[in-house]
Amino acid sequence: MSAYVTRLHAFNAIINISHILLVRAVNWLLLLFGRYYSPVSNVFLHLSLNKCMDFKALLGSEVAKIDAAIIAFLDGRTYAKEDAFVSHYYQLIKDYIMAGGKRMRPFLLVQAYKGFAKNPSENIYRPSTCVEFLHNASLIHDDIIDRDDTRRGNPAFHFLFKKFYIDSKFAFATPEHYGTTMGILGGDSTFFLGLEALQASFPAALNEKAIALYCKAYHEICDGVLMEMNFVQVPSVTEAQYMKMVSLKTGALIEKSLLIGATYGEASEDSKALLSTYAINLGKAFQIKDDILGTFGDAQKTGKPTDGDIKDGKKTLLLLKAIEKAKAVDKAFLKKTLGQPGITADQVDKVRKIFKDSGAEDYCARKIAEHSDMANVANDKLGNVMKTEQKDALKALVKYNLDRDK
Repeated sequence: MSAYVTRLHAFNAIINISHILLVRAVNWLLLLFGRYYSPVSNVFLHLSLNKCMDFKALLGSEVAKIDAAIIAFLDGRTYAKEDAFVSHYYQLIKDYIMAGGKRMRPFLLVQAYKGFAKNPSENIYRPSTCVEFLHNASLIHDDIIDRDDTRRGNPAFHFLFKKFYIDSKFAFATPEHYGTTMGILGGDSTFFLGLEALQASFPAALNEKAIALYCKAYHEICDGVLMEMNFVQVPSVTEAQYMKMVSLKTGALIEKSLLIGATYGEASEDSKALLSTYAINLGKAFQIKDDILGTFGDAQKTGKPTDGDIKDGKKTLLLLKAIEKAKAVDKAFLKKTLGQPGITADQVDKVRKIFKDSGAEDYCARKIAEHSDMANVANDKLGNVMKTEQKDALKALVKYNLDRDK
């Protein structure tokens, strides 16, 4: 029997090495034509994932528990209920959060906890909501910064209060100022709801570590947004600067979600370091995918306008590579048009065409694949330290990002 097992292991090793060599050979060929093949999305992995788990079923089950925890937490809080306006305000925050969202961050927090905890507890679902509150706090403020009136196909939080001002026939200030004011307050309140969600369920020492990670996440998100805001005014931005911004704006909260979960699961520092590598690369892949969907996606599916980044002149990776690779006449058009008031639908379409013709869109797709692969390599290095089911969930999430259209 032992000889048979040895031969079987040897055979599997040969198959794995052959697979890696095949992938690399295909990459060399496809790179000649400006494309990149990702082993993350190939049929071998697809079959493996289907065999190991039904990711959508797992995600659906976990999201249902996360949503129940959000509702239980918000409904159990004591507001100034004698004040109808305050009650209405918090109901709108609840409606905003429950209106949609992928719940990717609390999902990651739960998976990291379950992957390392010796005796996982259902109590994890309340603290898992903290990163969903933080994420939504940043979105409420983000929509003000971007002057977007919709989120997930619904009115943005500040726009709800702009409409409330008009419907109430207020006479002070302006609808825009009132909406912005309430949006700032709404984002602040939602941030503190997340902080409050962490103050229960687990030992105080672990909660303190989780709170420190939570606060650090928001600081890093703010730093990333500051960089992004400044990019609009800077004549040229490098890809390295863009990637640093993305690692802060998007990657930080993905990373801290995993680290908070791993902290509650009492994982080792080495394991946390690998989770950080996974998270930062997933965050980069996720943001570049968002950049593509923000320009080439279906607004009906994404719930966001697909001309906003172009109209605002955002320094996305699409734009950086287009400016680098496009023909001189197209570069001049981009510099003259992007971020200018009154940009027309025809001009937006021309920008999209330049992104395609210059190879910028293809380049971004390759970068998504590359960072997805790096995330999976970090996940694989966890070995048997993290439970297989949760490792498979992290790998499946990488593929989910590759395939998503919203």
